Amino acid sequence: MEVEVERARAALLGAFIADAATSPLHWIYNRTILRDTLTKPVDHTAAPEFFERPSCLFYKAVVGALSPYGQELLPLVTFLAAHGECEPQEWAKYLAAHYASDSPPLVYLNHSAKAMRDRVAEGRPWPECGEPNDNQANCFVKVPALVALYGGRSDGGTALRRGVEAAVRAQQNNDTAVELAWAAARVLERVMVTGGSVESALQWVLGPEGGLGERAVKSRDAVREVLEKKDVDPRSLMYGAPGPEVKFGPWGAGCSNPGCLKAALLVALQAPDYVSGVRGNLLLGGDNCSRAVLVGALLAARGGPGCIPSDWVSKTLPYVELEEAVSGLIEQRLAVHAAAGPLTQPTDAPIGAVVANGGGAATETTANGKVPSAAAVANGDGAVDVRTAETAAAAAQHTTEVAAAESLRRAAEATTASSVGLQAQVGNTAAAAAEAAATAAAQAQQTAAAAEAAVQQAATSAREQAQEARGVAASAASTAQDAAAAAAKEAAEQARQAAADATKRAAAEAQATAAAAAAAARACTASGSSAAAGTAQEAASAAKAATAHASEIAADSMTSAATARGAVPAAATAGATDAVVKAEDVALRVADGAAVAPQANGHKTNGTAAASTPPAAAAAAKEKAAAEQPGCKCCVVM
Repeated sequence: MEVEVERARAALLGAFIADAATSPLHWIYNRTILRDTLTKPVDHTAAPEFFERPSCLFYKAVVGALSPYGQELLPLVTFLAAHGECEPQEWAKYLAAHYASDSPPLVYLNHSAKAMRDRVAEGRPWPECGEPNDNQANCFVKVPALVALYGGRSDGGTALRRGVEAAVRAQQNNDTAVELAWAAARVLERVMVTGGSVESALQWVLGPEGGLGERAVKSRDAVREVLEKKDVDPRSLMYGAPGPEVKFGPWGAGCSNPGCLKAALLVALQAPDYVSGVRGNLLLGGDNCSRAVLVGALLAARGGPGCIPSDWVSKTLPYVELEEAVSGLIEQRLAVHAAAGPLTQPTDAPIGAVVANGGGAATETTANGKVPSAAAVANGDGAVDVRTAETAAAAAQHTTEVAAAESLRRAAEATTASSVGLQAQVGNTAAAAAEAAATAAAQAQQTAAAAEAAVQQAATSAREQAQEARGVAASAASTAQDAAAAAAKEAAEQARQAAADATKRAAAEAQATAAAAAAAARACTASGSSAAAGTAQEAASAAKAATAHASEIAADSMTSAATARGAVPAAATAGATDAVVKAEDVALRVADGAAVAPQANGHKTNGTAAASTPPAAAAAAKEKAAAEQPGCKCCVVM
């Protein structure tokens, strides 16, 4: 039993650490972008975990922190540690409060998380609070916590099945999501109990004891396909042919199931050890963090606590909190199992071995796998409670009574299985159609977001060019004013009749120059508006034209002022000043025209995606590269 407990502990911690190791490079679908990120300026491909420059395009990651999936698994661990079971209504309220809280801050909330949060706030109970049209990877990331608490009991998986139903339907009230999560739970449970390979666990799940009924068509097909393709490169199943555009293969690389689950199982099946599996999964890109949770749990359950590198532990920022939560859950497991009697003995665990538990105590497993009448049962704090033979006998009697009651309950469930199965098939068909529609909507939204980002970038460039033009115009204005002042000073020194004639001529020339400036301003304003409504290149040309006009106007003003030598300054100064004002107005009108572009084009983009897109402000805040990435509902729908 102690070996099994340590495998349960390792599976949970292995899931969290794999998630944290992967999160800096989460949701990168473009192979070229991922490769360039890892290799420039230094090649990190051999050890990509805990990448020093977080590059996720959809949220701000921190090296060593959990991804959205790790942050989704943690509240389930803490809830089970506090309550000892997954009571549906209380769990739904707890999870909704977690999603609604700002402490700790959550890096990202996907569609199903926000939907269940809002439904609970509206007063909807479990399972109505769960999103009915979502069967994405969120379902199986909850599995490690459930298996750590319920896995290995001698009830044929009944308690584990109830836990999966309660935990998953709180967020995803979808039959396919529950079915696939149940398959993942049984595979992980088998590895945890036996310490065997992932391949043997997959084969066992398809057998009569695996718990996947004949009606579980999707999960059985998924497991069977993974076994059939056990020697195939996962990348060839997740992605299409390499090229400038990302194309998905039959399984896909995003969050959608069953492809995401199949990819995680295949990576874990092929990996020789924990480190290789986590690294290989990370380098596949896409929704690698959801897969990392299951891959890490499976490989850590197989390899035990010693398979997790100590430097990975030290790099996981919330490790102390994680270890405390996991220890609390393991204490609940020990307490429940101590009351219920002995567990199923691992078939390939060391026999007669003395194994240290999480608290530092040690107990002995006898050759026949039974717990001795005076066996020492250690709790999470390292304290020891010695059960006498009389206590063991009472526990055995209790186990018999529980088993009898469970048999009656299962018989009652069997009488309604047929009708429930038919309803489930209808629900699965509708869910599949809804999923396809949602995926199409997500792709449309992504295209709209890319267009909006391009328009905004073009408008930004136009505004920068216009601002530069304003600066040049201001400089020209200053020069013209200086020239006018010098001319006025010289004109004041002259008081002859010839000076009066020169003043008249200067005034006439200044007025002509002002008229030319006004005409140029109108022309440049029209040009600037047209450029802002068009491309960034045209806007830049208009801005340069404005700069040239401003310079010409300034030169004309200086010339006019120079001819006013010996004249009374009033008319010359007024004409030059008016020219300067109109030159500045040229640049202002160009800048204002450029500012109109993102509004006009943004309205057009938003109108196209209005049917399925929330406010575009959040998507537009991402880098342009994010808009170029293909994705699924969880990394597109805000």
